[in-house]
Amino acid sequence: DELDDDDEVLRMFKQFELSAEAEDTTRFEDTFEGVLRQLSEPCSILRMGTHIQLVLRILLNRSADYLSIIEMYRVAITHCQELLHSDTYSSKDLVIARVSGAKRELESLHRRVEPFVEHAIPQLHHVPGYPESDDLSDRVCRHYKFDMINNFRQFLQECRTQVKLCDSLLAEYNRRAADKMNNVLNFLTVFTFLIVPIQILTGLYGMNFEHMPELEWRYGYHFFFLLAASATGLFFLILLCIQRATPAK
Repeated sequence: DELDDDDEVLRMFKQFELSAEAEDTTRFEDTFEGVLRQLSEPCSILRMGTHIQLVLRILLNRSADYLSIIEMYRVAITHCQELLHSDTYSSKDLVIARVSGAKRELESLHRRVEPFVEHAIPQLHHVPGYPESDDLSDRVCRHYKFDMINNFRQFLQECRTQVKLCDSLLAEYNRRAADKMNNVLNFLTVFTFLIVPIQILTGLYGMNFEHMPELEWRYGYHFFFLLAASATGLFFLILLCIQRATPAK
């Protein structure tokens, strides 16, 4: 099951990495050639109406493509969130790396689309020939614009939501990693504190003095371990007192 989850994550992120790469490599000439191919088709819908309607149809199709891309990101990030919250899944480092990459790509898409929505679309009202009458073709044209604006706004809103979700997942993962590290350090600190008495006694009896009565005593060996155990127990009681005196956070 874990291998299947790994393959699923890689497949999802591979898909929208290819989508982002295609978005990066898309030139105006390629888009224009695609429009010309559609215009050359028989009964093409792009051949109907004015040039303003043609532009609005192209923008509407483009906005629908962005919605498809953000939906793919949403599904993949949601799946990654489930894997990160799973106790049986072990390859969480791979998943969090993919989430970090998805965040960067979403921020890049948001930076591209937001200036167009905020500055370019409002300028359509000032284009010569913009439909303002109540004719059927003009109403359809305004409907295209309304749907296009809604699609772009939905894309920007969903993009910001997914970026915040990625930030939340990254912060939660870092917090869990920090808690795990703190638990290890706390254990090592307590262990070091408890063996301090043995280290002190070992250093004391390891000194090369000429006269050390305990070394010649018949029960010196037993006395050493009894003294070490007593000192360790005393340090343990001190540790408990410190822990109880420390207010809980």
